[in-house]
Amino acid sequence: ICSRPGRDRSESNVNRRRCLGPRHRGFPFATRRQLMAEMSASGSHQESFMCNRCGGIVPLDRKEAHVQRWCPAMEAESDSDAEVERGTNPKFVMGGVMAACSPLYLDEVTVQIGSKPLMEFTMEQRTMWGDLGTGGVLWYSDRVMAEFLAMHDARGATRGTALVLGCGGLPLSGLVASALGWDVVATDLDPVIDLAKKNVSRNVDVIRSCRVANGGDDQTLFPVFKIEELWFGELDALQHLLSPCNVSDEKPLLILCSDCVWQEFLHAPLLDTISVALHAAPRGAGQALLLFETRTPAMEKRFVHMLGVDELDLDVVPIDTGPVLQRVIWPSLIRESFQRCPCLPDRFNLYRLTARFGPLYSPPKRKHERRFAGLDFDP
Repeated sequence: ICSRPGRDRSESNVNRRRCLGPRHRGFPFATRRQLMAEMSASGSHQESFMCNRCGGIVPLDRKEAHVQRWCPAMEAESDSDAEVERGTNPKFVMGGVMAACSPLYLDEVTVQIGSKPLMEFTMEQRTMWGDLGTGGVLWYSDRVMAEFLAMHDARGATRGTALVLGCGGLPLSGLVASALGWDVVATDLDPVIDLAKKNVSRNVDVIRSCRVANGGDDQTLFPVFKIEELWFGELDALQHLLSPCNVSDEKPLLILCSDCVWQEFLHAPLLDTISVALHAAPRGAGQALLLFETRTPAMEKRFVHMLGVDELDLDVVPIDTGPVLQRVIWPSLIRESFQRCPCLPDRFNLYRLTARFGPLYSPPKRKHERRFAGLDFDP
């Protein structure tokens, strides 16, 4: 759901992506001379801008926005230290942690899971200003979700179906769930599905190796990993996806959702989807893990309030992300920025949702408009 309608990629955009290719995966460690030489050789030196502060290569039309707001080398600014700690000052989203969290630079990302050293996934990424919008990049909440799954894995625990909502083109938490032995149904909108399938295919060997290490037999070495289109709130389509999964006490349902609450119009259809899926599972056989990074505190407070409304019939338990964050292996630039953040667990909000199965529950009947959750502005 974290995507916007596709756009035709011009030749200049292709040139920009070359400048952001795998050779620059760790751009702070490449020399300025090497980078500029390769840019010149590709004929794209007029298409891109190299930031003197962070060393990043940015499309030229992104120069002003990068320098003013998104450069990872910027410090967060605020008129009040207390406002920074609460995350209520608008300036806090410019520079500092938020800038470092903006995955704008890498065409390929490799993620190692701290709790499971065998899990190392390499995925193709698209710039968030490209044809797939926000759905083409790996957001940091999904790194935390993936680490949480690995950290709390128990050998011999019952596995069933993991339903990933809004997986994007880099379905990291789905890859980890698959490596742990779950059957996976990952969902998003059509523009990102091809990228998601490509990234799953290139990591099948990693999944199999992890399943062998976990004591898997011949039947479990060929993972079930489906990627399907699903709009939040379209409950008939949801039932169609879940019906072949045969959810039961022996095959429980685990719903995973990372960073899908950043647009308020998503809240109601997302929660209807989660509630219906959990109530479709037998009592005690379903749970959802919902994780998001703090960006707009007032809006997110309204979302958390919605979690407790009677018609959803959900029990909601907040989970401390502090222990998990200590295990996450962040890229060096992100790690350095997070070290300056004294309240990092407050930035990543994780909730466990289960169905109450109250006597008055009935599936929601409201209709939801199909709307892309892409960027409607140019930050």
